[in-house]
Order: sequence, then C-alpha cells, then structure tokens
Amino acid sequence: MNKRQVLDIVLIIFGLYFLMYFIQYMIVTTFQFFSIPEGQFSEKGTYIFMMWIYLLIPLAIAVFFLFKREKLLNMLVGKSKQQEVQQSETMPCYGRLAFWIQIFGLYYLISSIARAIPRLTVVISRSSHYSAKYFWWQEMGSYIVTIILAFLLIWKSEIIANFINSITKQPKKEE
Repeated sequence: MNKRQVLDIVLIIFGLYFLMYFIQYMIVTTFQFFSIPEGQFSEKGTYIFMMWIYLLIPLAIAVFFLFKREKLLNMLVGKSKQQEVQQSETMPCYGRLAFWIQIFGLYYLISSIARAIPRLTVVISRSSHYSAKYFWWQEMGSYIVTIILAFLLIWKSEIIANFINSITKQPKKEE
C-alpha cells in the first residue's frame, strides 16, 4: 500500500465517523423536539432548530470525506500516476477497506454497549414513573440505533466498501 491508499482509507473512516455522529445526535435532537410541551415551543424550538443547523456541519464533513475525497487526496498527496489497486480477497487484510469498516463497526459496537448498559439501569429504575414511555427512547434511542448500525457495518462491510468505491470512482478518460 502506498501513502495515497492509506490516506484514502483514513478519509473514509473519518467520513463514516462523522456520519455516525450525525445520526446519533439527530436522533437525540429529534426526540427533544417532539418532547417539547406545546406552550414552550418558542423557548426550546429555537434551541432545537439551532441544533439541527449545527448537525449539518458533521453531515457536510461526512459527505466531503466520503464522496469528494479525491480532491482532498490530490491536494495533500498530489495526483497519482499509478493505476488504482483493485480490492480483492488476496490482498492482506489491512489493505482492504472492508477490514477497516469492520474495525470501525467493532469500535462503535463496543463503545455503544459500554455506554448503554449504565443508561439501561436508569431507564429500568424509572419504569414506574409516568414519563417512562418517553424517557426510555431519549436515554436509549441513540445507543440502540448505533448498535444496529455497528452490526450493519460489521456484517455488510464488503457491500459498504464496494458501494463507497463504486460511487467515488472517477470516470476513466479515453485517449
């Protein structure tokens, strides 16, 4: 692997990280928006609206790192004269994007489970309160979605890697 290929994988992982960040906090912000009492919309509504605008920043970074990284690679490393190496099963594991997507999925799976277990005890302790039906999703919603997405990253890593590679390839110039 050359420096350009390593940097390409790093940019994809950063893009996936910002995409996961966006998804996690979009869930929390959306729940906060729908749990606002009717009379307090003007006070909390502005805060929630600004949070949604704030969430556009990690989404824009994720889109840039995942789909426009060729420009960043050209700026950082320069244009490559070498032919792009095709991803295959015979490559060492660290040279395949699917391997790094699986590692990324494992990171999110372990960290989400580790953060969800203490929150689960809080949810269980409040199960007798009247607000329990709203509280569990606010406390556990982003963890549940993150765990599901982490499983998908691990299980479908080859498909995700092929999708990222196919959607970001530049059309070949005919000479």
